[in-house]
Amino acid sequence: MIPDREYVFASSFIKASEGKGTPAERLTRFKEAPDSAALRAAVSEVFGVSTENPYDEAVLSAVNLVLEAIPEKELVFPLLYKYDCANIKTAVKCAIRGIYPEGMLYACGTVPADTVTGAAESSDFRRIPGEMGKAAKEALEIYRKTGEVRAIDLTLDRACFADMKDAAEKSGCELVKNIVKIRADGVNFLTAVRIAAEGH
Repeated sequence: MIPDREYVFASSFIKASEGKGTPAERLTRFKEAPDSAALRAAVSEVFGVSTENPYDEAVLSAVNLVLEAIPEKELVFPLLYKYDCANIKTAVKCAIRGIYPEGMLYACGTVPADTVTGAAESSDFRRIPGEMGKAAKEALEIYRKTGEVRAIDLTLDRACFADMKDAAEKSGCELVKNIVKIRADGVNFLTAVRIAAEGH
């Protein structure tokens, strides 16, 4: 079975304009991949990236394309915080398990992956800016007390959107503000669906 994380990345529309075939053809091909290795190979061929870490390479390429096209790169930062958040969550969970997150982190966040990894390993998140730095420490403390892994995700997601909203407001760009609102609505909806599915 292919992990959800890999399917989400593989089916992303971020690089759709540069891939081979129509979006429908690609999605069908990705969906029919028998295992993770086959999915990575398909993504690599479709989007013209390496097979070593095709998802990160494809996303990084798309992000760099956007950054090169706009005069004020800081406008995009609120939209990159989700990658920072994903990196922090992954690094914290790996630190708890005593493993190194090799190949698991995005290269397109605003905080270097090495900084995130070091913070998680030392439990010192002062180098992580904004609410996410505070939330990472809080999430780790909650996990140590309760053993509840979902606390890490929920705590950091809330902080991430607080940082995104703050940065979007400061940017003064209505498009960025609206994108942040839509993303927050999407996460809230998915969270509500998951809670309902669990009968809470």
